[in-house]
Amino acid sequence: LTDSICTAYENRNLQVSIVSGNSHNNRSVSESDSVLIGSDKENINTPVSNLTSMLGGLLQSMRIGTNKDSTMKSDEGPDLSASSDIQYSYTDFRSLDHRIKLHLILNVFEQENEELVLFLRCDMLMKSQVRPFPGCLVLSTSKIYVLRITGPEGEDPQQWLHKDASWTMDRLRSFAPLPFKQGLLVELQQPNKIGDESSTISVLCILQDFQRTSNLLLYLAELSLPPSCELEFLVPEHCTGAIHSLMASSKFKRSGDAIRILALFSSAALQLENEHVKPIRIGGLVVTTSSLILTEDSIHWLLLDSVETPLMLTEQAISNLIEVVSHLKN
Repeated sequence: LTDSICTAYENRNLQVSIVSGNSHNNRSVSESDSVLIGSDKENINTPVSNLTSMLGGLLQSMRIGTNKDSTMKSDEGPDLSASSDIQYSYTDFRSLDHRIKLHLILNVFEQENEELVLFLRCDMLMKSQVRPFPGCLVLSTSKIYVLRITGPEGEDPQQWLHKDASWTMDRLRSFAPLPFKQGLLVELQQPNKIGDESSTISVLCILQDFQRTSNLLLYLAELSLPPSCELEFLVPEHCTGAIHSLMASSKFKRSGDAIRILALFSSAALQLENEHVKPIRIGGLVVTTSSLILTEDSIHWLLLDSVETPLMLTEQAISNLIEVVSHLKN
């Protein structure tokens, strides 16, 4: 019997209606992996309007998980909509379904007497990838692995869970939280040819969940990580700098503005009045004390050494927000 712990979440659709001038724009953010927004030390205790508090309070009450019934399907990647009895724990990261554990021993681990240290189911992104993919980060006593999920998570993990990359543990350099604990940033050192300087590889583990990320950081703090690896509890400077630059570019910015929320989403829809719905497959919702900002269809700016910056797709003044409706689905 497996000692896995299953955490199930409801699918949520968030609809934001905004009035701009004399026109009425309806903007619908429909999130297949809804958003966790929790209070964090990044939040600055500045006065906010009742509308800001209303939006923040709603988002803080929401949790997300892998939604297998999303009505918005990406035209890239595998269809993972089939039901699954595979269970993942986000409290004890060593707890694992016995079928996956056997698959790791027989088909993934590369060293003798390797033992599982950490198993994390998440969406993942590396610099060489165009878009995040469903996968698993695995730490053993000898190596670190990136596994890719290529199909419905069914009875035989050998059919849908495949090794994508691996490194020895001495290549680990750091673990750090993403802004507002939307996931984890892993830094590794990639060896190059003799005479060449080594390069850095970063892996985004996207959880979109404050509590799961907090649990993960606490779990990592109790591990005996290699001397080359540091566990950071502060968000990397390149992430916070990019978000503040985005806020500074807002046409609604005011003196003393603060960032209240960054929420990553893996599926959304933007609809303006008298226009077709525009799907967004990956991006971010940034809420400041003066504006609501949706970013373009990319999150590569969160990676280390990335030359990309978050690009604004659209924005509205927070004062134009008139209603937030949460549709809960069983």
